[in-house]
This record gives sequence, structure tokens and C-alpha cells, in this order.
Amino acid sequence: MIGIRPALIRSGGTLPIVPALSQRGIPTIITGLSLPDANIHSPNERMLVEYVPLGIAAARAVLQEFSALQ
Repeated sequence: MIGIRPALIRSGGTLPIVPALSQRGIPTIITGLSLPDANIHSPNERMLVEYVPLGIAAARAVLQEFSALQ
């Protein structure tokens, strides 16, 4: 839904690069943008084109917040 705070959900899945980055002291955050009806990682996975600008705006906001960290 648009206009409500996102739910932070820790879920499974691994990417081999993350431990390698961590071992080198490189902080890493992996995130994704999806909706419940997106059928993530299924043969009929989808993201509606009208949601793409919202994902870009969310990524921009996250990067702006990171830039404000000291």
C-alpha cells in the first residue's frame, strides 16, 4: 500500500558477496522493494511499471538519509 510505513521483515536468502564484504569491514545493506502480490521469485514474478518511480523515490530517500549520517 502506498502512504504507509513499510514493514521491516527479515527473511531468508543469502548472497555470497555479503560475508566477503563484511570480512573486509565494508558495511552492507541489501534491500528490495516489492508488494505482496508481486509473487517474488516465482515464474510469474512481476512489478507493475507504475511502481517503478516509487521504488526510485524510495532508493533516493534512503541514500539521502545515509548521506546525513556522520
